[in-house]
Amino acid sequence: MNETTVRCLTMLPAIALALFPLFAIAENASVNPVELGRVPWVRDLPKVLANAKKSGKPVMLLFDEVPGCGTCKQFGTGPLSHPIVVDASALFETAVVYNNVPGDEEQILKKYKEPTWNNPVVRFVDSTGKDLMARHADDYSTGGLIRAMVAALRASNQPIPNFLAMVDAEYNPKQKETATFAMHCYWEGEQKLGKLDGVIATRIGMLDNLEVVEVDFDSSVLAFKTLVEQARKQDCAHRVFARADAQVAVAKSIVGEALTRSDTPVDTSTQQQYHLSKKPVYHYLPLTQLQATKVNAAIADGKSPVEYLSPGQTKLSKRIAACLKKSPDALTRLKPSRTSNALPQYAQELEATLDKSGV
Repeated sequence: MNETTVRCLTMLPAIALALFPLFAIAENASVNPVELGRVPWVRDLPKVLANAKKSGKPVMLLFDEVPGCGTCKQFGTGPLSHPIVVDASALFETAVVYNNVPGDEEQILKKYKEPTWNNPVVRFVDSTGKDLMARHADDYSTGGLIRAMVAALRASNQPIPNFLAMVDAEYNPKQKETATFAMHCYWEGEQKLGKLDGVIATRIGMLDNLEVVEVDFDSSVLAFKTLVEQARKQDCAHRVFARADAQVAVAKSIVGEALTRSDTPVDTSTQQQYHLSKKPVYHYLPLTQLQATKVNAAIADGKSPVEYLSPGQTKLSKRIAACLKKSPDALTRLKPSRTSNALPQYAQELEATLDKSGV
């Protein structure tokens, strides 16, 4: 079989898709092709632009290969299925153009000078179809896509909701650092340190037979010196484990000899976000690490954590509550994952379990 024959055969599924009306594709994210993830795309750009003119929202325009290559599928099952991306997509009118089928969409490709049979490209345009910013291409990370979504909202003078700003700060820190603090109770420490602006994530565990909290932070927001001072002020710095040479002198000036320069990893096998784990309505949510950190601290303080949740997460919490009321053990087999790569799969597993329970 020669190369031309193979190419023709691979095009057959795409040609078959082109026979369907453009508006019939992806109005419901649950029926999206795998390449498109869980964002509710509309395969009708003129209709989407008209909707944008009425709503005042910017347009998130995806050029994608469907059926697509491994990169296209990974972008769909990863970033385009991430719960924060899916919720943030509601801030846009969302359109998709297939770059590998003949017909009307070819003219759209020519207009935007987008290549055929290409990896995913996301453009953000106004209601006239004019670009609001540079096209988002060759970055298939969730953080990169969220960064682009935030930039597009700013370019169109739209507000950035708290849940999106938080995760943007978490996934795109300007200067990420790590420091570790020993204290009398790591559960108390993760609560206190987790509340600080600039903290990205906390992990509790043991190091040198001491209870510790390891903190990831953005030093452009929260300087290491300020972090150590706050930790000491809150009785969370019985010992400081500096994780970089540059931290040593700064920490020593504050805690003196209660300082150790160490790269030894923390044993984090114990329960993380203790207070959150005691509230299953929130514990089972598909939260990012920073969201989990903030929700844990809020619960420990007796406050509502709703301000840290996206609209979809808030709705899910109500479904979880109804599920647990109906069957208290229905979700015990689920193991929430907070990493950006694992979160899309966990979110779908949770929703499938809730669907099965009938809530």
